Amino acid sequence: MSIYRITFTGHMQTGETWETTWHVDVAGGQALDVANAAADAITAAWSGTTGPAGRLDAYYTADIGVDNVAAVELGSGNHGVDKKEASLALVGTSTDELLPPNCAVATSLRTNLPTKAGRGRNFLPSPVVTTVVNQLLATAVQTAIKNAWLRALTSMSDAGFPVGIFHRNTGGWDQVIGLDVGDVFDVQNRRRNQQEEIRVFSSVP
Repeated sequence: MSIYRITFTGHMQTGETWETTWHVDVAGGQALDVANAAADAITAAWSGTTGPAGRLDAYYTADIGVDNVAAVELGSGNHGVDKKEASLALVGTSTDELLPPNCAVATSLRTNLPTKAGRGRNFLPSPVVTTVVNQLLATAVQTAIKNAWLRALTSMSDAGFPVGIFHRNTGGWDQVIGLDVGDVFDVQNRRRNQQEEIRVFSSVP
């Protein structure tokens, strides 16, 4: 069996990129199949209509989207030994204003491990302002995002590539069995570090 790291890459309203990753543990030599399955999965989450109601594109504008998915087979030392990619052109459909770029939405992944090692996260870009009620993510939006991400994970399982948590230190892998979405926005400081800043200046008399 081989671990594959799946990376979704998209664009943000600032011109920067965003990324989120999955890991699967399947037979080696399947990088292209994994990439294609992941492309189908993120498309199902973004604009799919099957299964429980909820799709991501409704909460993003055309300035936010998913452009690429890459599947890298990890070999000794977790170094890549094979890589395949699939191009995407997924964009949002909302016409509302977007929240600031560092207001991320996190989907929390759960495994059978009861410790912190049994949990993982996927970060999604900042959605539109109409997703907010009393400074929190609206309950209906929480459920829709959860359902959309569930649709993606189910798509991967149906394709024979269930998503799991990869433990880099030990090389272990545990399959994801559940997920949840909170109502508090997450701040990713690394986005602040990568975001180009425009300043206004005044001299002190």
